[in-house]
Amino acid sequence: MKESGMLVNAIEKATKEVFETMLEATLPDSRRAVQEDPAAGGVVSLVGLTGNWSGTGTFCCTPAVARLVAVRMLMLDEAEADSQTIDDDVLDAVAELTNMVVGNIKNILADHFGEMAISIPTVVYGRNFRFKSFAGTTQETCIFDWNGNEFFVKVCLAPTYNHGHAAHDKSLVPAA
Repeated sequence: MKESGMLVNAIEKATKEVFETMLEATLPDSRRAVQEDPAAGGVVSLVGLTGNWSGTGTFCCTPAVARLVAVRMLMLDEAEADSQTIDDDVLDAVAELTNMVVGNIKNILADHFGEMAISIPTVVYGRNFRFKSFAGTTQETCIFDWNGNEFFVKVCLAPTYNHGHAAHDKSLVPAA
């Protein structure tokens, strides 16, 4: 499907750009997830997308990756990454990183999917939970490796406007 290929390219490009710019990290190419949603445990950050297409962008990582994100974003000593707990600073850093990655994905996809607006991030931290996106959506998950730790970025979109009839008044779709 054409949209799936675009999603993979946008996820890969946006994630690599944000990691390089904000975290001074060079990521190798990602690989696509083969299962529906990897089992979640750790930190999951979600940003909603809305426009002619709507859905979510998700960043999911281990506590170790979340701590490293916070250390790099807050310019702390990297030795603190191992000892730092998952506190509000860590969750805020992951939320901000998710906001930047999903915002960049949204901008890359605008020519094909139309302008979209994004929500504020929601972050969940814990163990033994799963999340699932609904059927009927275009979705792709890319798994990245950063210093031996995996994290994934997922985008799930579905059209909110059917060209034959409006799912909602198209004139009310916010411009990003």
